[in-house]
This record gives sequence, structure tokens and C-alpha cells, in this order.
Amino acid sequence: MKRQRKAYIFSAIIFIVQILLLTGFLSMETNRIKQRNILEASQNYVIFFDEFQDFLLRHKSLMEGISAYIKTFDDYNVKDMNTYLSYLTANNREYIKNIEIIKGRDIIICYPDLEMTNAIGIDLLTVKDQKSIRFYGPVDLLEGELGYIIRMPIEKDNTYWGMINIVLKFDKLNDFLNRLSNEHRIKVTIVESSNGNVIYGNKKIIDKKPLVFRKNYSDVNWFIYVLPEKCFKIGYLGHLIVIAILGLLIIFGVSRKIYTSYSKLEKTVKLDFLTNIYNRSYFESKIIEEFELAKTNNKPLSIVFFDLDDFKTINDSFGHLIGDEILIGTVRKVKALIRDDDVFARWGGDEFVIVMPCLDLFQAEKFAEKLRKAIENMDHPVAKDITASFGVAEYKANEYVEEFLERADMALYASKLNGRNCVTAKKT
Repeated sequence: MKRQRKAYIFSAIIFIVQILLLTGFLSMETNRIKQRNILEASQNYVIFFDEFQDFLLRHKSLMEGISAYIKTFDDYNVKDMNTYLSYLTANNREYIKNIEIIKGRDIIICYPDLEMTNAIGIDLLTVKDQKSIRFYGPVDLLEGELGYIIRMPIEKDNTYWGMINIVLKFDKLNDFLNRLSNEHRIKVTIVESSNGNVIYGNKKIIDKKPLVFRKNYSDVNWFIYVLPEKCFKIGYLGHLIVIAILGLLIIFGVSRKIYTSYSKLEKTVKLDFLTNIYNRSYFESKIIEEFELAKTNNKPLSIVFFDLDDFKTINDSFGHLIGDEILIGTVRKVKALIRDDDVFARWGGDEFVIVMPCLDLFQAEKFAEKLRKAIENMDHPVAKDITASFGVAEYKANEYVEEFLERADMALYASKLNGRNCVTAKKT
């Protein structure tokens, strides 16, 4: 009972520590996600507004072209003007409902709907003295639809002449801005600061603590509110903690099983499936670690490559099961002789590698000879004689890991050329 009570107390402590750690992690993760979302939203807003501004500039350029035509010619032939407008709007008709040219207070041209002679949108008397281009919207058009109006005053011979109106289709402009918002993964609301009129978007965004940008467009200030498309709020933290605690309750009951599964997974990542020593992938990370330690501490570091002689012949003659038995037996023999600090791994097939910290070339060569004799003395009932060839190298100053490994591999190759079942130490 005492052991069981202690186990429960220990488990409870672990459980509480897990909750505290998880709570701290969730808090940090929430802040990290929030900061990342803010940064991404800011970057994406810049792109969004640049594209919207390009859209407005195209229409401004169109109006400037019409204005230049009016200032150049005194006679306005409706047919010629419509031909000219058709040419100017050839690549931009998707968004334009109509273009109105207003002289004084009279519409003299309405393209392309020639009969809409009263579709001004707002009273000209309230705007005729303005000096710059203006953007209005959405406004109720006289034909019962919503639309946006871009209006430019025209001066001719230094006196007020009239206006150019471009009436934009409400649905098309909103579709365009929706597409930009979706492409850049942000929610946007544009509000005219002087009257609070929502030009685009949903005013509810303002209550959600968005990023706020101020832009001046043709002497009119806009407030632009921006939220990331997927906003991760601090308010969700409580819900996450509740969910996490429920998850921990489940983990608490099956912790032993999870730990066992994790241990198996860890072994799968690090260990060779047959011999149960380190695999090549994990070894390549360990050699870099040992390499850096040797350089930092100014200590010797040696490496031993070895493989079994004529192992392919053994596999071909006796089968892979016998070959596997020999590999496992060889590993068992070597593990009994190497030190705790040595890193032993299967390089591939029948080739193995040992990293030996704090051993110089002479010591490593002597140790390799000891391993060679141990393998030579193995007695397999079927394959009989088993031998191995060895290559040894010691780390040199200012040498790369790849060069270090290559010298050891070349030493192993030299042992093969020298008749096998021997040790070759590569000094340079």
C-alpha cells in the first residue's frame, strides 16, 4: 500500500508539473502566434493597399486622359467622344458602370448609357469648388443601385469647367477587394475618417482590436482596420487549458503505455533495427558533436571503420539468416570490448564505425587490433571462420568531418588491398 501511495503521489506531482508546463507553453505559444500574425498581417496589408492603390491610379489616369481631351478641343462631338472613351476603357470595362462628363451642371456625355442624363449621384453644387480628385462610396445611385464614384474637377482656361465622374460597379469593386483580402489572408475594413462611412468591409472588425493604418487619399483620410484571417486570441487560452487538462487526465491514466511507445519510437529513430546499435543517420549527428568537443577541449579523437571480409560470399553460400546471425554476433563481441564513451554504429550492410574520444592514433590502432583478434576468434557453427578488416584515423587540426571520415575509409580500403583481416592506420 505504501508503494502504491507513493506511486500516486509521484504521479500527482508529475501531473501538476505537466499542467504548469503546458499552461506556460500555451501562453508563450499564444503570444508567439499573435506576434507572427501581426507581422504577417502588416506585411500583407502593404501589398493589399498597393494593389488597391494601383486600381485607383488606373482610373485616375483614365480621367486625366479625358480631361486632356476636353482641354484640347472646344467642339465635343458625342460620337467622337464615345469612340475615344471606348478606346480608353478597352481594358477596364469590367468595373465601370458608366462615365459622365459634366459641363457646368449639365451632363453632356454619359458613356455607355447615353440616356442616363441625370445620373450624377450627388448634388454638384456641393462639390464644384473642390480642387482634387475624390472617391465616394458606396452611394445610392439614381437608378436604385449601389455604386462608387470617382470624381475629378476640370479647369479650363483657369476657370472651373465641370466634372468627370466614373461610376464603379459596387459588386465588382467589392469582389476585387474580397479577392485581394483572401489572397493576402487578412480581413480589411476601410472607413472614411470625417464621417465614419464604411467604404469597404465589416465595421464589426473595429471591436476586435485590429491593426489600424491611416492613409490619405486625395485629401481625404481613411482609417484601414486589418485583422489576420485566422486570428488566435488570448481569450482562447482558457479554453485551451481546459482541453489540455482533459487531455492530461487521459495521459495520466495511460502514461506508462505512452512512455513505452515513445521509447520504441526513440529507438526506431536512433537504432539500427537488426543490431540494436546506432544507425548511420544518428551517428552522423553524433560524430559532429564529438568532433566539436575534441576541437573545443583540444583532445584527441579517433575513428575506426571495419567490415566483415567476404560477407557477400557468406550470404550467398549460407543465406541471409546466417548472415544476420553473424552480424549480431559481431556486434555483441565488439560491444563487450568498447568503452562507455565510444560511439558504435552500423554504417551500412556489414560495415561498422566506432568513434573513440580521447584516443590518439596509436591507441586506437592498438584497440582495433584487439577487436580484429576477437572477431577472428569467433566460432560460428555454419560459416566457421569470420574475419574483419579495419581502418583507423585520428582527427587533425583544421580538418573537416568529411575529410576525417574519408581518411578512415581509405585506411579500411588499404586493409582490403593488403589481404584483409588486418588493421591499417591512416596518419595523413
